Amino acid sequence: MTFRRTMISAAYLQALTRYAISIGLDMSARQTGRDLDLQPGEEIDEHISCVAFVALLEELARMAGDEAFGIHFIESLPPRPAGVFNHIIFNSRTLQDAFQAISRFLGLVTDAFQMRYVELGHVGWLVFEFPFDLGPRTQFVDGQLALIAVRARQLLGGDCAPVQVDLERAQPASTKEYRRVFGTIPLFGQNANRIGFDRAVLAQPLPAADHQLFLTAQLYGSQLLGLAKDERTFSLQVTNFIAGALQRGNASEAHACAEFGVTVRTLQRTLAAEGTSFKMLTEETRMRLARHYLNNTDLSLTAIAFLLGYSELSAFSRAAKNWLGEAPSTLRKKPRSDVT
Repeated sequence: MTFRRTMISAAYLQALTRYAISIGLDMSARQTGRDLDLQPGEEIDEHISCVAFVALLEELARMAGDEAFGIHFIESLPPRPAGVFNHIIFNSRTLQDAFQAISRFLGLVTDAFQMRYVELGHVGWLVFEFPFDLGPRTQFVDGQLALIAVRARQLLGGDCAPVQVDLERAQPASTKEYRRVFGTIPLFGQNANRIGFDRAVLAQPLPAADHQLFLTAQLYGSQLLGLAKDERTFSLQVTNFIAGALQRGNASEAHACAEFGVTVRTLQRTLAAEGTSFKMLTEETRMRLARHYLNNTDLSLTAIAFLLGYSELSAFSRAAKNWLGEAPSTLRKKPRSDVT
């Protein structure tokens, strides 16, 4: 990674600044007594200190006199996920797939906090862990768990409520806002920060998995990859699978065979008859998607690396330099029309 692993996206600060100003908090003094500069730069991939951001969130909660400040901040975010999270939702078949993808993405971008998806009995849990000492983090944790609950409800409807929420924090004077947002009163003073959903709910298809929407997405993917609309080859089907499977972390021959109900040998033989291979299709799909993301989106390089199935930004940078002749960071500094 090219930045300190205790850093997080400056988008967190930008969103918090907007919310604080909207409720009349004075953000001009937010760096008073701090050694870290929280001013985000203009670069897409700018990052800030997670420790400083968490401390700022606690300070603003005190200034506002709001024990549920972290929750209210999250509710101020746009209802539609943005950036890489929008891509994750678009390419996820179920809420469980989306949660697992988000967990992988967070693992790529920061070590300041981690999110794990685990299944215990009939409940699928999203567990937040903090390997670094971030100091008091009540509002940050409240906000992260609230974001999961809010997004789940937006994706699956108002009936999608967690079966249980555990928080390490002490119980606030009023739990009214917690009940309203989570649909249940969290258990406070627990030894973990986690939110659990019934696995049957998590297995429900997301709207993007609707058959007609899937066909639309598939057509878009084919056009994006420069494939002919009327081309009905097996390699096209495999390419469409790879395009979605890269960000799900399962773009492998084994998963492709399970998807199409064929053996590895049959997959390899059929693709060879069409003059290609699974490895070649994966490389070509990554290359074409990289061109698209760099030329037509404002996604960060880290987000693009994730969507292309890389676990390290450096691996994506090396591959993209081979494909495009220049490092992605160099291409991003050029006018969009120069990126072909």
